[in-house]
Amino acid sequence: MKKIILIGAGGFAFAAIYLYKVKINEMSRFVDKDKKKQNLFFYDKKIGIDSIESLKKIRPDLIVITSYYSSLIISEIKKLKIKLKVLTLFPEIKLF
Repeated sequence: MKKIILIGAGGFAFAAIYLYKVKINEMSRFVDKDKKKQNLFFYDKKIGIDSIESLKKIRPDLIVITSYYSSLIISEIKKLKIKLKVLTLFPEIKLF
């Protein structure tokens, strides 16, 4: 089973799950920079929300950016100095 991390735990994430049919499973997690959302749950209370630093420990198979701030988030991922597959949905669908 693949570990998928969705970055951005807001309305765009919820829409992306349904519109793009993103497969959510028990290995899936959300990441959000908003400290008020961290350690809470999203998507019918099944998926936890972590900080971006958690990516170092989780080592997902794929990151899907479900936020309008894709370029900023990619910059933050690069600062972690770990190689990860990243899929953006906005402004265009692109795999890094």
